[in-house]
Amino acid sequence: MLIRAICLSLVALIAACSSVQPSSQALDGSRPNTGVAVMALTKSGFDPWIVSYSFEQIGGDYRGTLEIESEMDGRIHSDYPQLQGNLQLIELPAGDYRITAWELRRWMTVRRSNVPLDIRFRVYPEKYTYAGELNLDTGNARILEEGSSGVSLRVKAGAERDIQYIQRNHPGVDFRRFRMRQMEFHLPTATVQ
Repeated sequence: MLIRAICLSLVALIAACSSVQPSSQALDGSRPNTGVAVMALTKSGFDPWIVSYSFEQIGGDYRGTLEIESEMDGRIHSDYPQLQGNLQLIELPAGDYRITAWELRRWMTVRRSNVPLDIRFRVYPEKYTYAGELNLDTGNARILEEGSSGVSLRVKAGAERDIQYIQRNHPGVDFRRFRMRQMEFHLPTATVQ
């Protein structure tokens, strides 16, 4: 039992060290080649799971993980009254990025995307760039028993809802530095012949 607790603690520590932490600080000009990606990460479906996404900078070395804030059992700390999810403000080097995979975790069980993803977003220097909402839907499937073949992803527009949330909860955001650029699905380069 002690070994299991130590393993769980190590897994949580590794995940915390490798994931991108949301940035609620205003861009202050001290890092001119950085910007803030603003996106809602949401989950639909019956089964509770911790949802995370791997991403990488296109043409660069930057890699990271975005994760919906939740408990170990998958219960989500939601920013929205009628929706499971969080609004993320992530400070990143300016450039183009792609989300390459999703992952579902609950306790010691992990399910990953079967096919590579190529969902692109851009970060403009010294700007807040709203990329939209990325929704992972598990439907009514019990992922633990049935696997992850029924999982679907959608990019949705939620700008009005999210801008209101930012105005209420992140007063330091300068909307004169705010840009809109929706995430886009691309054909994964690994599947192109």
